[in-house]
Amino acid sequence: METAAVLLFKKIAKELGHTFVLEPHYNQAGYIENAQKRRIYFRNNTLDVNTYGAIRIAKDKEYCRYFLRKFGFTTAHGTSFFNERLNSVLSEKRTVDYGYDFARKIGFPVVVKPNSSSQGRYVFKAYTKQEFYMYSQLILTKTSVAVVERWYPYHDVRIVVFDGKMYAAYMRKPLSVVGNGIDSLQVLLEKKARAILEEKNLQSIPKLWEDVRLLEKLKHDNRSIYSIPKVNEKIILLENANLSAGGEAIDVTETIHRSFCDIAVEAAKNLNLRIAGIDILAKDMTKSAREYVVLEVNGSPGLENYMRLSTSAYQRAKQLYTDVIKKLCGKT
Repeated sequence: METAAVLLFKKIAKELGHTFVLEPHYNQAGYIENAQKRRIYFRNNTLDVNTYGAIRIAKDKEYCRYFLRKFGFTTAHGTSFFNERLNSVLSEKRTVDYGYDFARKIGFPVVVKPNSSSQGRYVFKAYTKQEFYMYSQLILTKTSVAVVERWYPYHDVRIVVFDGKMYAAYMRKPLSVVGNGIDSLQVLLEKKARAILEEKNLQSIPKLWEDVRLLEKLKHDNRSIYSIPKVNEKIILLENANLSAGGEAIDVTETIHRSFCDIAVEAAKNLNLRIAGIDILAKDMTKSAREYVVLEVNGSPGLENYMRLSTSAYQRAKQLYTDVIKKLCGKT
């Protein structure tokens, strides 16, 4: 099944008079070629724009934070620590105990997460020493490097930029359900999952009610998947607001303060990223940037969830991809 981004690439290629070729078995990878045989490849929603090195730096949260700070950006206060295998070969030992000492100094709650994962996988909010160690050990069974950061009770916004221009900005809200006084949280989640499948034309999504992050959030809130929320009671089910984890997007392209757009453009520029999604946490996105941190940078931002928000959001995404394809492949 072709994704929304692939369908959009095909539409843009046709409008520009380019050849569009899609690998037929999985319908996820292909290329766009102009009349002079100038060709760019894509896979899913990712076009061949940024260099490999820049993408790798952006994906590594510790490296990315270091370089952003070096260039004068305000970033989340955090550090990394390693699993036993990696510590055994490094001269500087950063054990889970090292991570806990850092967490204790900056104060709980803290965020614990993998250093190089995406889509919010294994991102936890730890309130206690016991939770910190439990989440850290779980993360370090999946990856060799974990990150601990200060928790910021701010709004979460992604700003998408390309070649020095802001194209879209959307606020991300964490996965939630609204009670009806009858259904359990599991039933409400199952209904929401079916709605997501229908809305996004997907074949399957992860079983949200089995997500360890969700179960830990419920346990901390003295709930379980069998709890029955009251009528119109909104229950936040995850601490992170990734759209891939059932989060919701609110288009703020027209209302976000220009200063945040400037920060996003400069962050991408300093990391040598032509296209990027800059994730910023801020107290108030409608006023000049003061209380904020640049949380993460995505060198391959997808806009499939965003483009479904409205006709104007779709047109912004189309304009972005049109400009990318024109610059990389030419107009004709």
